[in-house]
Amino acid sequence: MKIHSSSKVYLQQEQDAKEYTMKTLKLLIILLISLATVSSMVNARKGVGILWSTETVVVNENEERCVEYGLYNPWDEDITVNLETSKEINEILKTKDVDTVNIVAFTTHENSIPAKLCFDVPEVYEKDCLIGNVLCEKRCDQEPIVYGGEIIVSEKPTATQNGGSSTSSSASSRLNVKVNCTPEARNLIPLYLVIIVILVIVIASMLYQKRKIQKGNPI
Repeated sequence: MKIHSSSKVYLQQEQDAKEYTMKTLKLLIILLISLATVSSMVNARKGVGILWSTETVVVNENEERCVEYGLYNPWDEDITVNLETSKEINEILKTKDVDTVNIVAFTTHENSIPAKLCFDVPEVYEKDCLIGNVLCEKRCDQEPIVYGGEIIVSEKPTATQNGGSSTSSSASSRLNVKVNCTPEARNLIPLYLVIIVILVIVIASMLYQKRKIQKGNPI
């Protein structure tokens, strides 16, 4: 009986030791995560944010449309950033009023620096034409065309000692430019003009021939 009791005591002590070890490991992990978080907060002395009012704009063909953004830096160091657009957006991008912006420290979103992008959307929907580029109609029976991409604000690269470059802060916003299709009925005016011209030529030719015959055969 005494041996059995000693075994129980030993097993209990072993279990207590395992629980103590697990608690210690958990505390150590929590401490390491907390230190990493504090370290990142200390090192993150500068950054950039971007404000936007919409992620989708609807435009017509052959129309220019501008979208405004706000850039801010609530951290305690100045930062110089580049305003860039992804490849899909570049296909219709006409102008942007800023390329590089210096944002001073403690610039909140209420005092954000405005940045405007303007897009010039060409004719993207096909027309059904009978002859060349005339006598055309647009049915708008296809899926809407959307140019989707990102507006990217990133810290201007700085030179490093080994001759490369590095960036540390960036922000982005999604933008979809949806092109509205406006149906167009077939324009038959050029056809009517051609018919009228042909009729005028035919009538004029008939009158000329009639007068010519009358001159050759006087009464």
